[in-house]
Amino acid sequence: MWTDSEICLHWIKSSATEWKQFVSNRVVEIQDCVVPDRWFHCPGLENPADRLTRGVSAVSLKSDDLWWSGPRWLKSPRHDWPQQKFRVPDEYMQEKRIVVHTAIVSDDPLIDIFRFSSLTRLLRVTAYVLRFLGKLGGKSTQTGPLVAAEISEAEEFWVKQVQREQFDFEITRLNRGQQIPAASRIWSLAPCLQEGLLCIKGRLEQSELTQEEKHPILLPRSKYTDLLILHEHNRGFHLGVIAALSRLRERFWIPKGRQSVKSVLKSCLVCRKYSAKPARQQTGQLPQDRAVACPPFTTVGTDFTGAITVKTTGGALQKVYIVLFTCAVTRAVHFEVVSNMSVKNFIMSLRRFLARRGCVKVFYSDNAKTFRSSREILKGFKSNKAT
Repeated sequence: MWTDSEICLHWIKSSATEWKQFVSNRVVEIQDCVVPDRWFHCPGLENPADRLTRGVSAVSLKSDDLWWSGPRWLKSPRHDWPQQKFRVPDEYMQEKRIVVHTAIVSDDPLIDIFRFSSLTRLLRVTAYVLRFLGKLGGKSTQTGPLVAAEISEAEEFWVKQVQREQFDFEITRLNRGQQIPAASRIWSLAPCLQEGLLCIKGRLEQSELTQEEKHPILLPRSKYTDLLILHEHNRGFHLGVIAALSRLRERFWIPKGRQSVKSVLKSCLVCRKYSAKPARQQTGQLPQDRAVACPPFTTVGTDFTGAITVKTTGGALQKVYIVLFTCAVTRAVHFEVVSNMSVKNFIMSLRRFLARRGCVKVFYSDNAKTFRSSREILKGFKSNKAT
């Protein structure tokens, strides 16, 4: 077998296990069919199969001796064949693999603030950590419960941390004594540094307010800011948005403060429970007697009013009642005055109503004793065909 590809010849004459899976599978198939020693190298110019790969026309192939007869030396004895210059070396150069290691530097904070839901707990844990670090450096010998100075140090640590995360460029320029460019989002607040904290200037320099009130600390929106807002909200027994923002502005200035406070207070479960709106009751469908157009007082609802005191002709005071007959469709109302709520008086008022308004198809009333007794009497009239 002859081939003009030295690469393929090298694959075939070598072990199949040295190559990748695709090449290895095909080398195994070739070696099973033909012994590797029966493979030889042929120059490309003397390879008849190479003619077809170069786009030779059928007319050219018709008169091509190489295509029909192969190389001339192939008809000669084997010892007259061209000398094989291709050799597979017995020893290979040592394979050296380049291993690339990627080191990812994790800039995890010393304390993960996102694991805390309370500002008090965050500051206490931070204070203990700072105390421990101080003891490692030999700067602190404090023991026992935390003191107010340590809590203040922990609070200052987190404020500086938050400011560095969002205003590092501005803080760096202020430390160098340079001006903040006008393109900065806090340029209009006239920021300044006081004891390493980024504060803002105002127009109350000549007032008798405290230094924190004159120059509040600039505190951007962050997880620490959310914990601070929630802390002030709970400390003031669930203050509203305006009251909580007013307390915060005694020491801090939060950009878009009202929006930030409102967003945090939405997560307060106690406030959500007491500010929840009652469920809206869905009204039912109207009965057919009230929805279908018909003459007035075809469908009627009736009831008594409460006692009304009137003055008689002689000047004496007397209690009377009013029987209401209401049309269920047109909402027209008919009144009849009775002296009491007896069955007799109701039947008489009903007769007067029917005499003026005509026959009624359906009557609605409550379960009062007068109406139940009147119903039985009317049923008796119907059975006796009385009018």
